[in-house]
Order: sequence, then C-alpha cells, then structure tokens
Amino acid sequence: MRICRYAADGGVRVGYLDGEAIVPVADGQGRAGLEAVLDLAMAANDDPELRPSPDGEPVQLAGTRLLAPVAEPPSIRDFYAFEQHVRTARARRGLEMPPDWYELPVFYFANPAAVLGPGDPVAVPVLVGLGAAELSASAPALPLVKEAVRGLDLEAARSLARRALEQEDAGAVRRLVLETQPE
Repeated sequence: MRICRYAADGGVRVGYLDGEAIVPVADGQGRAGLEAVLDLAMAANDDPELRPSPDGEPVQLAGTRLLAPVAEPPSIRDFYAFEQHVRTARARRGLEMPPDWYELPVFYFANPAAVLGPGDPVAVPVLVGLGAAELSASAPALPLVKEAVRGLDLEAARSLARRALEQEDAGAVRRLVLETQPE
C-alpha cells in the first residue's frame, strides 16, 4: 500500500493510492495526521492486502498536491544499518566487521528540515545564500532545482539565508521559504 498525505479542500488528509486515485482515510493535520500515517503503515505491514474503508470520496492523484509523509518531524534518526555496505567499506580499508556492530544500534541525527513532499518548494535560494556550490536532489526534483538556480539573484539569496539563520526552528525556515517563493 502506498500511503500519502495530501492537500485537500478541507485541509490535509491521509490516504492511500488506488491506481490513479487517492482514497482518503483520516485527517492529516497535526498529531492526528502523524498517528494516522503511522497506524496505516503498521497495519499495512501486518496485512499487505489491507484496503481501509474510505473516509470521504476518492480524489484523482493528477492535480493533487502531495505533502511530506510527516509534517515537521522534531528529529530524525537515520540508522547505520546496511551490513553489506558497512562490510564492503571496511573491507576496502582492510578492516573486519567489528563484533560490536551487531550489538549496538548506531545512528546519526539527520536534518528534519530536509523532509519535503514532492510538491514542496525547495530551499535552493537559502542553500546557495549559505554558500552551497553543489546540491543533491532526486531525479524528479531536478527541473525544480534547476529552475530555482537559474532565477537566483546572489545578493537576494544571501539576504534570505541571513533571515533563515534568525528563525527559531525548521518550521519557521520552511514558512519563510514558502513566503518568498515566486508564484
């Protein structure tokens, strides 16, 4: 099951894809939205054939703005968990797998501001204003990134970056980026 959050007329909804339609199943705002996404993911993991009853009329995927699966996560822990990757990297340096690797869950904190939906604005001006000379993006995002870079004024990007650094949290930076996006 492909679970999604999306912008709807009445706010944000959680649903799942059924062909070219999104079947709504719950409210997608705030904590209730987070719980709906997690509950649906856990239930689908237990029963891959699960198709919950709709909570409203399905909407067409085409023309619907998909959102990040979790809105403004407070933190993200990315686990160092792919044994073959670790084994290969260590072997290239002439090292064995340490026994502790199997006993201790090693993770790092990833950037929660990097969680975006497919239609969310990319903070390219902020990144360039901070001095980024290279950017990584998924293949579908490349046209948006290229368009953003082509239209940049370097001094305006630096000014935006300074404003971003004054914000209280990732959510405030995201709102700043949204406010400054061209129509």
